[in-house]
Amino acid sequence: MCRTLWTPCIFSLALDESTGICDVAQLSIFVRGIDDNFNVVEELIGFESLHGKTRGSDIFEKVKSYLENQQLDLSKLLSVCIDGVPSMIGKAAGAVALLERFLGRPLLKYHCIIHQESLCGNVLNLQHVMVPIVKCVNKISARGLNS
Repeated sequence: MCRTLWTPCIFSLALDESTGICDVAQLSIFVRGIDDNFNVVEELIGFESLHGKTRGSDIFEKVKSYLENQQLDLSKLLSVCIDGVPSMIGKAAGAVALLERFLGRPLLKYHCIIHQESLCGNVLNLQHVMVPIVKCVNKISARGLNS
């Protein structure tokens, strides 16, 4: 992936692990940060196939590796947005728990797949896909009978 050309004052991650139709797990890593001049940057910094197991430790190692390759200062990591799979949210062996243990401090954790897809849609200019998806989700969420 492309090299981050900015040095954020603080940043957050959006992580998504999903399995495609080929039965291969994919890990997407997005970073969103703000620099000294209040410039907000969103960037896809990693997209990796996870062959074999998709345990929290496997995901954590990929994330840690990508952040080190991008030379992002982990002390500036504030929050993580994740989907709800156990390998991400597990209290003992989930990727976020392992990341918190590695950093020695808690992180703000958010659970929202739409946020991740929105980041992807903005980065890849897929608004023609995201607008109908958001409308559908809003319609379903608006009334209990719709779901």
